[in-house]
Parts: sequence; structure tokens; C-alpha cells
Amino acid sequence: MRGLFFTIGLAWCIIANTGVMGAHAATISVAADTTPRIPVESAAARDVTFTYQDANYEQVALAGSFTDWVRIPLVKTGSLWSLELSVPPGEQYYRFVVTDRGETWDAIDPDNSTALNHPEHGWVAVVDFERKAEPDRRSSEERREKRRQRSQYRNEIKQELKFGSPDHLSGSYQRVDGLTLGFALNHIGQKGSLDPSVRSQFGYGFSSGRASVGLTILQPLTSNRVLSLKASLYDWTDYSDQTGIGSTENSLAALFLHEDYRDYYRNKGIRGSVVLEPANWLRLEAGVLAEEHDSLWAPSVWSIKKGDLTANPAIDEGSLRSALARVHIGGRFNHLRVVYEHSSPDLMGGSYDFRQITATARGQLELGDRAGFDVRLKSGTNLHGRLPAQRRYVLGGLGTVRGYAYQSLLATDPDEALVPGDREPYGGEHMLLGNFEYSFQLSGWMGMALFYDAGMAWQDRDADVSLNQLKTSTGLSFMPCGSDLRFNLIQRLDDRSSDPVFQLRLQRMF
Repeated sequence: MRGLFFTIGLAWCIIANTGVMGAHAATISVAADTTPRIPVESAAARDVTFTYQDANYEQVALAGSFTDWVRIPLVKTGSLWSLELSVPPGEQYYRFVVTDRGETWDAIDPDNSTALNHPEHGWVAVVDFERKAEPDRRSSEERREKRRQRSQYRNEIKQELKFGSPDHLSGSYQRVDGLTLGFALNHIGQKGSLDPSVRSQFGYGFSSGRASVGLTILQPLTSNRVLSLKASLYDWTDYSDQTGIGSTENSLAALFLHEDYRDYYRNKGIRGSVVLEPANWLRLEAGVLAEEHDSLWAPSVWSIKKGDLTANPAIDEGSLRSALARVHIGGRFNHLRVVYEHSSPDLMGGSYDFRQITATARGQLELGDRAGFDVRLKSGTNLHGRLPAQRRYVLGGLGTVRGYAYQSLLATDPDEALVPGDREPYGGEHMLLGNFEYSFQLSGWMGMALFYDAGMAWQDRDADVSLNQLKTSTGLSFMPCGSDLRFNLIQRLDDRSSDPVFQLRLQRMF
């Protein structure tokens, strides 16, 4: 069965054409006397080399009017993706599609000043050999900075609203709703205007018979988008995303390996916030939310391995009324993010009483063109009261400390006996996690990484947190086909007599 999962994962890596919008520069160049890779029925066609700067992406593709909008993958060489195509005369449109961590964004060419919002194809860049260029009196630095800002703006909006390509279909498989199919209708407001950005989504679970719907609006209050209002309305199957495992990877694990790395509950609510972005490296958000949380019971959902999936754990049901604050300092791969949530019956009503703060530091250091060092440090704690199950910290498994079972890292109170009929301990009030990875390129088609993970969650809010209690693991990763597909060989360090664990991942660890 592992062989079957391996085959599906490898095929997925090869054929995946979805992507994440990047804010890195891309260029095109015209070759006069080369043989076109894709012939076009026109004697006046020219060969164009399209290039896109790499940032550890899984894949980059190109789609345009001269490809009938079919995505054609670029080839990665060093730190650059490139593709040569024949382009016919006249005005032609194109855009890039970049893959990263299982999500997709369309990326306009930030080095092409002709980008426009086409009425049929959305944001595209234009290439036209017959057009007479009008003089641009700006310096090359000013033009480059303007294009970089436009590309970065679209990237930030898509990450903020968490959506991929416009009007895209989606599917997943999990233990509560079974096969779930859905779609999203998205709109990105134009930069420099008060045009709002909108994400609407709908999904239906065929095993549970439940629908999930959501609407998010980001309304700028100033044309430079320094100040915005964000509002969301939703009624859906939700989960606490503590593992970082993507939907595709989790669906395959549920279907083939009898593993679902998410715990689900029903979340119906509304939230609103004010977003302040005084600089491209600083983002502040403050708001409130009102939600109703209910447990979901897993129906008889089929899995190839061992039949039905295990039951979905119950949550602490009730009404959540919270004040939220978020701070993000830095960029995508080098940042500090702090999230604070205050819930109290005395403050806003509701069923829960806690003050939770979680901080994540992420860093990436490039060591030349063939090597790099990545680190993630994460800490979370409850400052007051008791966390409900759906807010507790869960460690162990693919996206946290590799080599351990999901939810298995929990330091319990030895003096607290479990009363018959009570639930088994679930999650902790405190958490520490560290991930370190050194990666390098062995050849043009194979990379390798050395990693070290450490972490632990503590059940009791008053527990003495000690670094000696951290569980650790180390191992090797092999990364073929220039993508995020990884073959991990893991050894637990707390029990060196245990056998090494083999693990297949379809995305990066963090």
C-alpha cells in the first residue's frame, strides 16, 4: 500500500500545474534564429524565452493566448525557471502560475510594464512585437519598483483572503464530511482604488450531507491600502490548523493510509477587524468575533487501509466571543508573527474564559545557489482560565515533530487521575516547537536536507515547562524533480532503539 501511495505522490509532483503567486521578477527575451519548441502556424512568429525567478517554488507554469490558456511548465535551472515558446504577431496575453505548498495563484509578470486587467482573462501581461512602444520617462529603477509593488500587492491580497485561482473548483476527502466538492468565486480589487477584494466559497460533503459556505470582504479605507476593514461570515466544517498539512496531502492520507491529521467541529459565526499596513514589512490587525461551536461525529467514511477512519474527537461546545489582535513583522520567509485572543464571559459574554497568545518566528538563509538553512520557532500559552479543546495545542505528526504519531506529544499531570467516563487528555495549555533544516542540491534533479525537530505540549496550565521534556527527532530528506515532494527517513532521539520511520510528504515542512 505504501508503494501505491508513493506512485500517486510522484505522479502528483510531475503533473501538478497549480501555483502560488510570487512577488519575484520575471523577464522575457526574444530570440531571432532558434527553432521554436511549440510551432505556431505563422511565418512571422518569434521565439520568446519566458523566465521567472525562483523562491523555492514547487513549480512554475505559463498560460497565454498563444497556448490556448493551457498551462505549460517551465524548467528550473539554478535559481531561474525558463521556457521558450513561439509567439505569433499581434497583441498576445500571458501570465505565470506558481506552485507552492499545495495552493495556487496567478502571477502577472512584474518585469513587464504592459500588465492590464483583461475583461475575459483577468490580470495578464502583454507581448506585442508590432506595437510601437511609447517613451517611458521613468528610470529603470522606478519602473521595476512599481512593477514589484503591483505584484506584491496581489500576492498579499491572495494570502490574506486565502484563495487560489479565480473561480476555481476544489475537492477533499476527510473523516467527517467524506468526499467534499466545492468552488470559490474571487475578486481582487485594483491597487490604488477603494475597490474591495472578495472571496466567496461553497462546499458540500456527500457523506455528512452538510454544506459549508463562507464570504470574506476586504474593504480598503484609503487608496494606498494602508487602512482596511475585513469582515467574514461563515457556516462550515472547521478545524484548528496546527500541523500545516495541506488539503491534498491530508485527503490522500485519509483515503489510502487511514490517517486524518485534522480534528473537526462545526463553526458558525461572524468576525470583523481593522487592518493597518503602514509598511510592506508590518501588518497590524485588531477585531472581534462571535461564533457557535458544535461537535461533529464522523459517519462511516471508507478508507483503503483498515476500513473506516477513527472517530472525530468531541470539542467543548458553546458560544465563543473573543477580541483578537495580530502582528506580522517581516516578509514571507523571514518574519515574526504574534496572535493574541481574549475570550471572557465578563468581557463579551460567551461560554469560554481564556487569554491565549501564540508567537511564530520563521527564518530562511540562502547559502549560495545550491544550499540554504531554514528555521521555525513556535511558542504558545494560555495566560488565564482554560482553553477549550478546539483551541488547545496539539503536537506530534507530519507538520510538527516528525517520527511521532499525531497528538502523541503531551506532558500530562501525573497527580491527576482520569475519572472513569472522562475523555482522554486532549491537547495542551502550553507548547514549544522548533524545526531546523539544512538543504542542498545534489544534482539538477535531486536535492537533500538534514533536519532536526523538537517539541512538546503541556496539559496543565500551571505545569513547570522544562526543555528537558522536549521530544526530538532527526533525519534525512530526499527531494526529486525539483519540487516539494519529499522522502523522509526519520529517527526518534528519545528512543534510539526504535526503528527508523519512512515518510512521504507532498509539501514542505514549513
